[in-house]
Amino acid sequence: MQYTDPSGKYCAGLWASEVGKWRIAYTEEEYCRMLDGVSVITDEQGIAVTVRPGDEFVIPRGFAGTWEVVEPTRKRFVIYEAGA
Repeated sequence: MQYTDPSGKYCAGLWASEVGKWRIAYTEEEYCRMLDGVSVITDEQGIAVTVRPGDEFVIPRGFAGTWEVVEPTRKRFVIYEAGA
């Protein structure tokens, strides 16, 4: 984590992962900018989006599904957690 505000509701940083797949359920809003690698984000209805370097997107609060790292991935993120 590179920054967290005093309230703990807002943070920003870098995230990196090797190949793998796991379930995700967001209670926060997250802006992402892909720096390296390839990942596939799939919602509960099976709709998949492949993200690559240069892609920017927001994962909304309430999103649930899977995140699969296909190639080692690095992203910059900014998170807002209203309930924190």
